[in-house]
Amino acid sequence: EDLTKTTPFPIKKISLKKRNVSTARNKGAMNSTGSILIFLDADTQLFPNTLNEIIRTNAKIGVCKGKFDSKKPIARISEKIKNLLWQTVWSNGLIFCSKETFNALSGFDETKTKGETGDFIKRAKRASNNSFKRAETYVITSARRLEKWGYLGAARYWVKERLFPTKKEYPLIR
Repeated sequence: EDLTKTTPFPIKKISLKKRNVSTARNKGAMNSTGSILIFLDADTQLFPNTLNEIIRTNAKIGVCKGKFDSKKPIARISEKIKNLLWQTVWSNGLIFCSKETFNALSGFDETKTKGETGDFIKRAKRASNNSFKRAETYVITSARRLEKWGYLGAARYWVKERLFPTKKEYPLIR
């Protein structure tokens, strides 16, 4: 869908030759004019109150609670566990920060092929004196990776990558 024609606010479409999520986020932030930046994964949807709740936090860095788009009991259990671990460097598909914090960090590390979100959150928490908050709203994110790999397989992958990071690219799931 072409959002540039259907939204009440200006949208600037930016194209990149290189496929790299950190590069895309950095380019978007450089072209932004607002004081709050929101980085939203492509498979993540906002609840209607999300933007107001982000503003209400007055945080320099933060995330939202998450729900999976699956109604399976294992998905509901997984989202509860993930929401309990929100102070870690995992996000639910949305990170927000002040443009000031983003600029102080020089953005996302473009050399990372995975773990760029966790790295950014970790650096931002340190730089903002741990002014890390969770907005009291939800985002809905896709469970397709969890369902393709299996919930325990996905958890094992992320824990293993956290403890013993590899240079392998993050597997694409479509």
